Amino acid sequence: MHPPPSKPLDPVYTQKPDYGKVPGYLQHNKAKIAEERARVDALLLAAEQEKASKILPEEERQQLLRQLKLKWAQINSQFLRLPCTLDTPAKRLRKEVYEAQLAQIEKDVKLLQSSDKIVVTSD
Repeated sequence: MHPPPSKPLDPVYTQKPDYGKVPGYLQHNKAKIAEERARVDALLLAAEQEKASKILPEEERQQLLRQLKLKWAQINSQFLRLPCTLDTPAKRLRKEVYEAQLAQIEKDVKLLQSSDKIVVTSD
C-alpha cells in the first residue's frame, strides 16, 4: 500500500524574506505625498505672510486719526459730565474706565501722528 498523494503545503507567509516590510511602491507614494504637503504648506505660509503685513495707506491713516479724535471727544464729553463727587464705587469705576480709554486713545493718536509708514499685521 502506498500513502495517499500529499497535497502541497500552504505557504508560510511569516517566513518570507520581505515579511513585515513596507512595499516599495507605498514608500514611494508616501514620499510624494510628503513632498506635496511641504509645497502646499510653503505656499500657504508665503500667502499668509504676504497677507499678514501691509503698509497702511496715507488716506486710511488720516481717516483713522479723524475717527480716533472723534472717539476721544465723545469719551471726554462723557467724562466731563461725571459729577464732582465720586461717592459710589460705580462712579469711581466709570471715571477710571473713561480715564483709561482716553489715555489709550491719546497713545494711539500719538503713534499714528509720529510715524510716516504704519505696518499693519493680522495678529
